[in-house]
Amino acid sequence: MKEKTKVWIELAKRDFTAAKLLADEDYVINLALFHCQQTVEKMIKAVLEELDFKVPKVHKVVELYYRLPSYIRKKVNIDVIKLQSIDDIYIETRYPSDFGLLPSGFPTKNDFIRYFEITKDIFSKIILFLENKI
Repeated sequence: MKEKTKVWIELAKRDFTAAKLLADEDYVINLALFHCQQTVEKMIKAVLEELDFKVPKVHKVVELYYRLPSYIRKKVNIDVIKLQSIDDIYIETRYPSDFGLLPSGFPTKNDFIRYFEITKDIFSKIILFLENKI
């Protein structure tokens, strides 16, 4: 695995850890969700790096995912609907004037649990791919 790929993974791990730590405090659940999105974004960028693609300064994880060749997407096998939900929480946590995804206003601990599970699943799939190049 390339060194730059390892750096992307390390940064993703730090965001993943930050999400877990922040989730213990209800007041900052929105920040925990932001770090979930950052984890996914950085993991997809790790794949792009490993494949020698230019890593764009793009935050939408669906767009990043579709920059991967289709045969890689097939191997990694991430549900695009789940990726879209990760994009949605990024928008919601960064641009609060558009509260549409979370009609109750600020996210709850249950919201975090749902999105954290999606994040963990995506993280695991990408690590498996990068370590084994399956």
